Amino acid sequence: MIRILKSLIDIFFPPKCVICSKLNENFLCDDCIRNISVTGNYVCQFCGKPTIRSVNKCLECKDEKLYFTKARSFGIYEGVLKDVIAEYKYKNVRALTKLLTQLLYITLQKYYRDISFDSIEYIPMTKRSKSFRGFNQSELLAKELGKITELSVNGFLIKTKNTKKQMSLSLSERRKNLIGVFDFVGSKENCRGDILLIDDVYTTGYTVSECSKVLLNNGANDIYVLTLARSLLIQ
Repeated sequence: MIRILKSLIDIFFPPKCVICSKLNENFLCDDCIRNISVTGNYVCQFCGKPTIRSVNKCLECKDEKLYFTKARSFGIYEGVLKDVIAEYKYKNVRALTKLLTQLLYITLQKYYRDISFDSIEYIPMTKRSKSFRGFNQSELLAKELGKITELSVNGFLIKTKNTKKQMSLSLSERRKNLIGVFDFVGSKENCRGDILLIDDVYTTGYTVSECSKVLLNNGANDIYVLTLARSLLIQ
C-alpha cells in the first residue's frame, strides 16, 4: 500500500531538483552537484579551511583554543551547496538526507579513511528549536551515516539554552554565546575512543569545539569533525 501511494504521489508530484527544478528522484541533479565548490587538496590540516598550500594551522584558527582534533568538509558554503542546505533545513526537504549523507561519506573516505571511529555524535538543538523546525538536520545526517558505516550514533549531547543566532553576532560574541550551553546526558562508559562529530556547516568552529569539549570531559579520546560545508566568510 505504501509503495502504491508513493507511486501515485510521484506521478502527480514528481520529485524535482531543489535547485534547478529538473526531474530528479534524489532532489539534487548531477549537473547541480557538479557545480558545488568542493574542498581541494590543500586545506588547513587542523580546521579544514581551503588554502593555497597545506599548513598545520591557518590564520583563522592558529590563535584559537578549539577542542577537536581536526575538521573536514565536503565543499564550500556558497552557491549550490549553500542553497541546498537552506532547502534542507528551512523548507523541510528531508528527502535530501540520503544524498547529503553520501557527500559526507565521500568526505569521510577522503580525509578520515585511516581512522577507526568508535561512534558518531551530532550537534544537538534545544527542544524548542527542534520542535519549531520539526527535525534536527545534523541528527538525521548522523543516523544515516551510521547506517552506512555501521557505527553507533550516540546522542549524548543536549543543548540546554536557546541562544542568539551566531550569524547576528560578532566573532567575540559568538564564542561567549555558546559557552556552557551544551551538556552530557549519556553514559561515560560508552563515550570513549575516537568520535566522529557531525554538523551541517562549519563557520568559526565554536559550536563543534564546545561540543567536543563536553565529549572530551566525559571520556572521549579525540573528536573529528565532519560537515557538509565550510564557510569562508566570518562576519
